[in-house]
Amino acid sequence: MTRMNPQRLARILTITLSGLLAAVLALVTPAPALGQTAGTWTTTGSMTGIKQHHSYTATLLQNGQVLVAGGINLAMGIVYANAFLYSPSTGEWTETGSMTTTRYDHTATLLPNGEVLVTGGYKNENSGLLDSAELYNPSTGKWSATGSMTVARYNHSAVLLQNGEVLIAGGQTSPVEPTGGTFTLTSGSPINDAEIYDPSTGAFTETGSMNYTRAQAQLTLLQDGDVLIAGGGTGDAGCTAEIFSDGQWSLTSELAECGVTQDAAALLSNGDVLIEAGNLPTIAAPAYSLSEFYDPSTNVWQATLDQPNVWGPLALLTNGQVLVVGVVPASGDPAAALYDPSSNEWTPAASPPTPFAGQLPGTLTRLLNGQVLAAAASYAVLFTP
Repeated sequence: MTRMNPQRLARILTITLSGLLAAVLALVTPAPALGQTAGTWTTTGSMTGIKQHHSYTATLLQNGQVLVAGGINLAMGIVYANAFLYSPSTGEWTETGSMTTTRYDHTATLLPNGEVLVTGGYKNENSGLLDSAELYNPSTGKWSATGSMTVARYNHSAVLLQNGEVLIAGGQTSPVEPTGGTFTLTSGSPINDAEIYDPSTGAFTETGSMNYTRAQAQLTLLQDGDVLIAGGGTGDAGCTAEIFSDGQWSLTSELAECGVTQDAAALLSNGDVLIEAGNLPTIAAPAYSLSEFYDPSTNVWQATLDQPNVWGPLALLTNGQVLVVGVVPASGDPAAALYDPSSNEWTPAASPPTPFAGQLPGTLTRLLNGQVLAAAASYAVLFTP
C-alpha cells in the first residue's frame, strides 16, 4: 500500500556560513570507494582504548569528521572523559582532547559556529548527576566549561533550534545505584523540565515544562521550526507526544502504538517524523519493537505496515530511506532494517559484520559522502546505501 503525503510549501532558507561550509565539504569529501556494493557493510578503524565503551555520543562535525565523547564501561563501572575523532578519508580514529569531566548518558549538539555543546549526564558512582555543560572546539581540540543547566539530568535530549539556541528537555534525576560493580542505565525518575541554552551568553534558562515526564525520548526539529518529542515514559506518557513552540508544549494526537518508553526518531524528507521504539527482555517487561510516523500537517500518528524487529538508533539516508541498526529484542542478535516512506514498509537489511550481541545499541552517523558510520563498544563499521 502506498502512502501519499500532501505537497508542502517550500520554505526560504537563510544561507549561513556553516551551511556554505557544509555544502563545500559535501563536494570535496570522497565518495564511497569503487566496488562497494549498495546495501553492504565494510569494516573501518576501531576506537583503540574504549574497550566495551557504551552510552557515548557521536557528532558529525562541519569538517566531515565524527566526534565521539565520554561513555561507560558497563562491566567495570568506569566512566570516561576521553574523546576520539573519526576521519572518513583515512578510516582511522585519533584521540583528541578529553572533556573536563567524565560523562555518560549525556547529550552532544553541533552549534552553528562549529563547536559542540555537551550537557549533563552521569559522572560516576560516587559523584552522580551532572548539571554542568562544556564546549568542544574542533580548531583547537580542547574542551572548555560553559554555563550550568538549571537541572542536573541524564538520559535527556537536546536539539538545535532554528535561531541557533539549544532546547534541552526531559531526562532523569534520581541517582543510579550500582549493583555488583555495574550500573542500571534505566533507573531514575523521569522529569518534565525543559530549558534553553544561548550560545551567545553561555547561559541556560528555564522554558515551559512538558505535559508529561519523559526520558530516553528524542527531540526532533520539524520543518516549521517546532520540536516534537514522543513517548519516553510509563503509563499515559508512553501513549503521548507533544510539540514545543514559542516556549510552550502542546499535546499531539495520541500515538498509534502505545507503550513507547524509549525511542529513536528521524525527520523524513517529506517532513514526517518516524519513531522506532523497543527494549530488550527483562524480568519486568517482555521484549518488543514498534514503529510509527507523525504527519505534522494532519496531526495524525500512523503505524508502519510492519515492524523492523530491530531495536537501535536511526539514520536518514540520502535516498530518503531510514536505516536502523541494533539488536533483535527477543534474542539480542545483531540486525538491521530499512524503512521506505513511499511504501510505509520495513525490509531486512544486511547485518553489520561485528555483532551487537550482548551489547546496547550504539550510534549511527550519516557521513558527508552518504555512508553511515555505526559505532558500538570499541568497534565501528560503515554501511553503503
